[in-house]
Amino acid sequence: MAAKQFHNVTFLPENKTIRVEHLKSIFETILDDNPQNIELTFACGSEGICQKCKIRSFQKMGPMTPTEKGCLSDQEIARGVRLACQARVIQDMQAEIIYKKPFTITLVDEPVSNEGIVNPGLKKLYVESGRGGALSCERFIELVQERMPQNADVRQLPSEVTSRFEHFFTKDVRGCTAVFIDNELICLEEGDTTDKKSAIAVDLGTNTLVASLVDLGSGKKIAVVTDTNPQIDIGADLESRITMVADDPFNLEILNEAILLRIDILITELCRAAGVSPQFVYEIAVSGTTGMLHLFLKGIPGMMEQQSLLESRKRMSFSAEQAFIKSSSRALFHTLPVISSYVGADIIAGLLATRLHRSQETLLLLDLGSDIKAVLHHKGKIVAASTPDAGAFECTGIRFGMRPETGAVEQVRLASDVHLGVIGESLPRGICGSGLIELAAELKRNGIVSEQGDFMPDSPPVLISPSIAKRIITSDGETGFLLYTDYGEFDTDIYVCRSDINLLRQSKARAAALVDTVLSYAGIRYDNVDQVLIGGSFGQRIDVAAFVEIGLVPSSHSDRLMFVGNTAKKGTQMVLLDRSILDEAESLAHKVECISHLQNADIGKYMHFLPYFSS
Repeated sequence: MAAKQFHNVTFLPENKTIRVEHLKSIFETILDDNPQNIELTFACGSEGICQKCKIRSFQKMGPMTPTEKGCLSDQEIARGVRLACQARVIQDMQAEIIYKKPFTITLVDEPVSNEGIVNPGLKKLYVESGRGGALSCERFIELVQERMPQNADVRQLPSEVTSRFEHFFTKDVRGCTAVFIDNELICLEEGDTTDKKSAIAVDLGTNTLVASLVDLGSGKKIAVVTDTNPQIDIGADLESRITMVADDPFNLEILNEAILLRIDILITELCRAAGVSPQFVYEIAVSGTTGMLHLFLKGIPGMMEQQSLLESRKRMSFSAEQAFIKSSSRALFHTLPVISSYVGADIIAGLLATRLHRSQETLLLLDLGSDIKAVLHHKGKIVAASTPDAGAFECTGIRFGMRPETGAVEQVRLASDVHLGVIGESLPRGICGSGLIELAAELKRNGIVSEQGDFMPDSPPVLISPSIAKRIITSDGETGFLLYTDYGEFDTDIYVCRSDINLLRQSKARAAALVDTVLSYAGIRYDNVDQVLIGGSFGQRIDVAAFVEIGLVPSSHSDRLMFVGNTAKKGTQMVLLDRSILDEAESLAHKVECISHLQNADIGKYMHFLPYFSS
């Protein structure tokens, strides 16, 4: 009998190698024995239906099966994508697992605020009989009234307890924890659970969904996740979603079911990762653009009646059960107040996070996303404005663009060759906003791209290395810059071309025009600005010098420039930790002056990658 033939299959970038028998599938191999803990998902039992076992092979595998031909696109096939449950191994090979969790949870241990104030609306009070017997309803009411703060209104407590929780005391309860939110009794829990106090902060973006798990006892965020807003698969942008709802009200139900289900899943996954039970999540704070919050609230039963609160710049509250959240059904939702139709709760959260309004200096906050917002604080006055159609900062419309998740190129440096910073343990799969901005800056700095965003004609500049020069390529008749290729047997190139650079120029021009409009409205010039804060969720790290290089910020402010990241996320976390900040948010919403929506601003003079200039 002939000896069996085996091949080595190495998974990148983990560099985990398994031995697979000739003409056997990877699925069959790791199903029998998986000592390397290869994390492949097979949700359909190798029927080829779920497509979650997709891999990208660097070398050829056995012939395509009919199942693979039916479910893989021509583009995927050209890039070497196969189904690990179907494809047969015929030689030593390398592969990358394509399907990983659609989101990556990061465990952290960071204070939400430097101010150190922890005064949440959530309060817990442990009560026990102290008499050796079970705790009665009457004794519970008596003890709680004694121990509640003097300023708490407990007049309704007896009727509340007897009407809602009397059944709780029919059990042999020796002690229980009373849970209050804003001095209202929410629930009773058996035993002492006073150390279990969690909340969720949600930044609801057009393209992304960011959620943070906050420990209300320590004042720290303990887990963070960034995910794609699932509504993007239904409507590519906010305008298309609003149109869908106007055409057919049933589409509102479809959109909201998608976002609420994803929030529910993220709460469960955040809690699982941090070792927290979702039942101990008591509050969920949400920020977002005005349009996104309107759409979100319209799909929740009973909230249309409160629409006037949103329009009058007030927060809105409702139960998680009302929003069909199953993981933490006892929680209370809060939406931060919006300012105007085009300046939303995300900017209120940004003001809270940066403390812009409390400064004695003239500060400019520039929030870069699918919409751009500029907020100026000058001599006690706060001015805000926004402009749409700037998706390049989030890599919307970019050929190999993606959100800042595992596999995204987030940093780019050019030296003797290109050096990439990639998020997570992954080979490069695309580029996110911070990577695109840094690449554009590096190309301009090295003379590879002109001030007009064109790749330099003829031969590349003599000062760049041969390795860099080889990366200037032509694809589909367009000049581009090759970021990554694995030189396997399939097409795996990741590159940025002139049209991508042009989209970034347009977004940059919109941002620069917006800033000039805000400064002009306030009657000042850029010279009067003491510090520029740039926020956004387009990447986790960025060299702020890139903003100067592409002409978004003047060189005079290169040492007065700070990247503050996702301020909407941080500000939303803060309102959970200190109830007075939620009150402050409403006050702020009434103080901000809004400039009309800049839909058709003249951006022509800002298009070049020139040093920033003001009109």
